[in-house]
Formats: sequence, structure tokens, C-alpha cells
Amino acid sequence: MKDFGDDSVSSSQWSNNLFAILLTGQLLSIPCYLFLFYHLLRDKLLWRNLQNHSIVLLLIYNFLQMMIGLSMTLNFYRVGHQYPLNVSLCFLHGYVDYGIWYGALHIMFWISIERHILIFYSNFLRTARQRVLFHYIPLGFISSYAPILYFYLIVLYPCQRFYNGFFLFCGVVCYSHVIPQWFGWFEPLVNYALPIVFIGVFSWTLIIRVILQKRRLQQAMNWRRQRKMIIQLASVSIIYLAFNLPYVIVTVASWLEVFLFDGYTVAVYIGAFAYMPAIVMPYANLVALSPLKSKLAKLLFWKPKQQRTVAPSART
Repeated sequence: MKDFGDDSVSSSQWSNNLFAILLTGQLLSIPCYLFLFYHLLRDKLLWRNLQNHSIVLLLIYNFLQMMIGLSMTLNFYRVGHQYPLNVSLCFLHGYVDYGIWYGALHIMFWISIERHILIFYSNFLRTARQRVLFHYIPLGFISSYAPILYFYLIVLYPCQRFYNGFFLFCGVVCYSHVIPQWFGWFEPLVNYALPIVFIGVFSWTLIIRVILQKRRLQQAMNWRRQRKMIIQLASVSIIYLAFNLPYVIVTVASWLEVFLFDGYTVAVYIGAFAYMPAIVMPYANLVALSPLKSKLAKLLFWKPKQQRTVAPSART
């Protein structure tokens, strides 16, 4: 289960270097997020492309996680307690760090499946009814499953809450102490570990299928279109795998009673990786979107046009 910043980890244990890295990454990624949102939502051609719908949702979820979850976590470790101490903010912090974080992970899981549909089964998306059945309904369900589940578990679930500003989330995340045993296995396995594994499986099988198809059919035009989707999927899936697989490995090892690291290392360092996808995500998507790369290059390296002056010719 993703549990960055366990309640038992105090602010004195927080690494100053890690704090600086996360804060710097957060500040650098904000302009990139705003640039992507502006162009993806403003450009009708980009928005009409079905493959960009899930990407926009993924960016929104990661942006919320970075701006709210990461900001409140960094502030907690900076001052040593929740400030300002407000029960509503404690609930918001816990909800974003669980519901929104898991929601982003599940959207990424759906993206790795959807790319197979878009490339190999595009005939399933020809009519409006088919797009509703195979695109909008799955995307809506998968993106809302975790936010709804954790709103119930964190806000509505009947458990004894001990509000304490010296604990991350102020102690409002209390469901894990009273939930049934089967859910204690279901949550980390189904909500976290399996999606991470399937992201890797579906992403790499897609790359292999497309390469084999290209060799067999020699479709240059389709290959250019498919290559863009593959680059986008590969870039974002590598980010999720790189920063989440260590925690999955540690979690599975603990189930097998093989303890690779102590609790401090897991909570502070390996757990901190959970925020890295939200920081790196906009850059990965920007690299995969060629039209936006050219627009960004023009914006960064823009030079005012020099007006050419023509000297008046003397009349004779």
C-alpha cells in the first residue's frame, strides 16, 4: 500500500536533500503543467483525439497530487506539525494522498490497455455508441473508482479518529486499523501492486506487437501515428514503473517475511518516490506531443522580428 510519510516518522528524520529535491522539482513542473493544460484544452484538434482524454485526466490528477498532497507533506516536515491545524485540511490531505494518488495510478493502468484498443481494435471506436461503451464508460469508472472509495474510507468510514497535528493527516486515516483482514490484502494487491505490474506488461507487449506488425505489413503511415502513441505510453509507464516498483518489491518481500529495508528507509526514501511521477509527468507528455514541443521551443527561443528598412531611392 502506498503510504508515504508514515505517522511514526518525525520531522527530524526528514532528509534536507530529499526535501530540496522534491521542492525544486515541484516548482519546475508547475509551468510545464500550465503550458500543457492551456494547449491541450484550447486546441480542438488535440482535444478531439481520444488518446488525449485519458492523458488530460492523468495530468489533472497528478497536478492535484503535486500541488495539494506534496505541498502539505513538505510543509508538515518543514515545521514539524500540521500548519495551519484544521480538520478539513487534514481530511483533504489524506484524501488527495490516497484517493487522487490511486486514481492517477489506475488511469495510467487504463492508458496501457486503451493503447491496444486504439491501435489494433480501432473499429470498436467508430460510432458514438461504441466510443461511449469502450472509451468514456471505462475511463469514467476507472478514474472515479479510487476517489469514491477513499472518500468513503477516509471521510465516512466509522472508526475512532484522534486528531493530532503532530501526525501526518492528523490521524484522520484510521480505517486501516479496523478494516476486515481480507481488505487489508485486497487494497495493496488490487489497488496498487497489480496495476503497477499490468502497466509494465501491457506497455511492453504493445511495443512488441507494433514492431511485429510494422515488419509484417510495412505500413509507414500507420507507423508514424502509432510511434507517437508508443513514445507517449513508454515515457509515462517508465516513470510509474521506475518510481513505484521499489515499493512493490519491498511490500511483496514483507509479505514473504523478507525485510529488505527498515521501516524508516521505506517510509522516508522509498515512500518519497510516490511523488516523483507527479513531478516528472508533464515533461514526459511534452516530449511525446510533437506539436506542443515546437510551440514550447518557439516560446522559449522567441526573438522579435527585425523590420527591414529600405532606404528611399533617389529619383533622377
